Amino acid sequence: MRYEKLLHTALLIAFISVSSADISCVVNGVNNQSLLESTRFYDSGKGFYWQNKGVGKPGSAYFEEYKKHFNTETGQGDVSFMGELASFITDYNTNTNETLAIIGLYNLTGDDQMCWAYTSSNVVQYWLNSYGVFYNKAQEKGDLAYGYTYDKQYLQEFGGTQSLSVSEVYRQAHKNVGASARGSFRWYFSGNVADNGAYNGTNTGGYFKDYFTNISADANITLSNASNTRSLATSFATGLGMKIHDDLSVSTEVEGRISYLSIGSGGDSNGHALTCYGMNLNSDGSLKSILCTNSDDMNYGLIELFVKHENGNYVLYVDENLTTKWTYSNNSWYLRSLTYIDTPEVLQNMLKEYKATNNAIVWSGQKQTWGFERNHTYDELPDTTTGWQIYAGTGSDYASYYDAYYDPSRMIEFNDSAKDVGLIQNIEVQEQVTAAEVNVHNEVVEYKFQGSQDHSVNKINTDSFVKDGVSSATFSNVEVFATSTQWKKGNVYLESGSVWISQSIVTDDSARVIINGNSLIDTGSFIMHSLSSLIINGAELKLKADSASIGNLDLFSGSHISYIGNDLDFRLQITGNLCSFIDSSDVLAVLSTNRGITIDSHLDLTLAQSISLQQAVSLNGNDLFLKDFAFLLENSKLNDVWFENVGDLYVDGVLLNDGSSISVGDIFTDQGIPNQFSKNDRILYYNNQLFVVSIPEPSSSILMLIGVGSLLWKRRRRN
Repeated sequence: MRYEKLLHTALLIAFISVSSADISCVVNGVNNQSLLESTRFYDSGKGFYWQNKGVGKPGSAYFEEYKKHFNTETGQGDVSFMGELASFITDYNTNTNETLAIIGLYNLTGDDQMCWAYTSSNVVQYWLNSYGVFYNKAQEKGDLAYGYTYDKQYLQEFGGTQSLSVSEVYRQAHKNVGASARGSFRWYFSGNVADNGAYNGTNTGGYFKDYFTNISADANITLSNASNTRSLATSFATGLGMKIHDDLSVSTEVEGRISYLSIGSGGDSNGHALTCYGMNLNSDGSLKSILCTNSDDMNYGLIELFVKHENGNYVLYVDENLTTKWTYSNNSWYLRSLTYIDTPEVLQNMLKEYKATNNAIVWSGQKQTWGFERNHTYDELPDTTTGWQIYAGTGSDYASYYDAYYDPSRMIEFNDSAKDVGLIQNIEVQEQVTAAEVNVHNEVVEYKFQGSQDHSVNKINTDSFVKDGVSSATFSNVEVFATSTQWKKGNVYLESGSVWISQSIVTDDSARVIINGNSLIDTGSFIMHSLSSLIINGAELKLKADSASIGNLDLFSGSHISYIGNDLDFRLQITGNLCSFIDSSDVLAVLSTNRGITIDSHLDLTLAQSISLQQAVSLNGNDLFLKDFAFLLENSKLNDVWFENVGDLYVDGVLLNDGSSISVGDIFTDQGIPNQFSKNDRILYYNNQLFVVSIPEPSSSILMLIGVGSLLWKRRRRN
C-alpha cells in the first residue's frame, strides 16, 4: 500500500494515523490526542443535565468555581465565569458559600428532547468556522452567534453543556420536542420552517438566506442502504467531506463539513442524534468504527462506536471485538442516516479564493496600528477591528472584501480599498512585523508608515517589497528589511530615522525616491531607471551598496549624499541628470564620496552645484554644463577635484574649446565667488579633462604653469 500518498491529505485533515490494522480519519481542526488543543471541536450538550446530573450541588465543578467568586460579606456569588449563560441564571444567591440554591439553574433546563438542536449546533458551528466570514450582518440578522458561551477552560468540567452560542439560538427559537436535521438546517440557513415542527415562531432563521435561496441546505444519506461496510465507509466519507482513494489515501473534497448522525432503537419514534467527526477504517477500506459526540452525556469528548451488520441494520458496539452493544439510555442502537450541510458551490469557491496564498490580505483602514498580531482565539470571527480584509467572490454576486485575520505567511497589500475610510492612511508600525510580501498598490490613497514612539526599533520584515501605483508612500522612523525591493511608481518618501536594507533595489521610470530626513539605504544593488529620480531634500542620505546606478539626482539646499561602504572599486553611476538647487539660505548641497562618480548622461550643474571628491568624476564622453557652480577645495593651493572624459564643456551656454581656460571671475560675480576661490583662479579644460587650479598670484603665469604641471603629475601618479 502506498501510504506516502497520505501526505496530500494534510491540507485539511488534521489527524491521520496509519497502522497495519487500520486507518484513522478525523476532520480538520480536531486533535484526537488532546481535544482541548483542537481549534474546531464542539460538543455542546443539554442544559437538562445541569440539574439532572447535580451540577449545582456541592462538590461539582460548577459549585467549586462558584465558591471562588463568592463574597462572604454579602452572601452573594458571581456567575460571570459562565459567560453568556450568566444572563439565564437568576436566583443564584445563597446565604453561605457552602450551599447553592439549585433553583438558580432552572433556566438552563427544559431541553431534554432537543438532542437534534445541540447536534445541529455542533455541525453549524463547525461550518461557520470555514464560511462564517461571508455572513453579511448588514443585510441579514445583526451579529452572528458564534463560538463558545463560556471560557474554554470549563468545557471538560461542565461537560460542554450549552457551550455554543448557536446552541442558545436554537434553544430559544424552538420548543422542547423532537425534530429532524432537515428542518433544523433549513430553518437556520434559508429560513424555511416547513419541515420544522419544533419551531416556536420567535426567530425566523435564514442567517445565510442570500446564499441558500432556492437551495436545500441539507443532504441526506440513508445508511441502511449500504451493501457492505466498504460502501458504508464511502457514505461516511461523503458526510465528512472526504474521499477515499483506491490506495486508501484520504483527501478532503469539501471543507467545513461534519455530519448529523441519526440513530434508532426499536421503532421509528425512538431516535437520537450524534455529531460525527471521523471514522476508523480496516486495512481493506471497510468501516471499523465511527468517532462521535453525544449531547446527552456529561462528557466532553469523542466516543468510538464500532459497527456490525445485523438483521439488515448496522448496529453500534463499544468494543473492537463486537461483543458489547452501546446501550445508552438502556437501549441498543443502529445507524439510520447521515445529514450534512450542502454548501452552495459559490461559497466553496469563495472560501478557496479567500484562503489562496496568492490572494493578498488587504489593509482596510479600520485601525491605525500595524504590529504584533495576537493569535485569535478558536471561537472568534474576524471583524472590522482586525483592520484587514481579503477579496473573494470574483465573478459572482458576492464579490467583496471580507474581514480577515493577519497572516504573516501571506502577501500584505495596501491599496485603494481604504479610500472610503480616508484618503490619507497613517499607520503606526509597532516593534517588528513580518509578511511574506508587502505590496503598496495605491493610485489614490496616501500611506504614511510611522514608527511607534513606544519602541526603540520598529521593523518591517519581508521577502519582497513592491511600491506600485502613482500615489505616495512615506516611511518615518521605520526600518525595512526586504530581500528584494521594487519602487515602480509614485513617490517614496524616506524621512528621519528611516533605514532600508535590501539585497536589491530597483526602480521603474516613473518612480521618485525623496529623502526628507536623515536616512540609510543599505543594499547589494541599487539600480534606478534613467528617467527616475533620487531627490535629497535638505537631508543626509548614507548609501552603502556594492553597486549603485542613479537616474536623475537632485540635491536641494543642505543636502548630503555619502557613500559609507568599504568597496574600493565602488562608483556611483548617474544615468540621468545631476542637479543641485540652492535657496535663500545659500546652504550648499554636497555630494561626497571617497570613491568616485560615473555619469552616463549630461551633467547639469547650471543651478549651483557643490561637489566634494577625492577622485574623478567621469562623464563617459557626455557634455558638461557649468553655471554658478562651486568646488569645495581640500586646500588653498591645489584642488583635488577634476572631471575626466568630458565631451563638450559649456560655461554659461558658451562652448569651450579643448585646451582653453576660464577664470573663476568670469563665472561668478565678485559677491558670489565661493570662499575657496579667488577671482582669478583658473578653470582649465584640456584633453577632455577639467581641472580647477587655485593660483596664489593670478598674474604670475609661471606659478600657473607650475600649478598645472603639479596637478597633471599627481593625476599621472594616480593612474
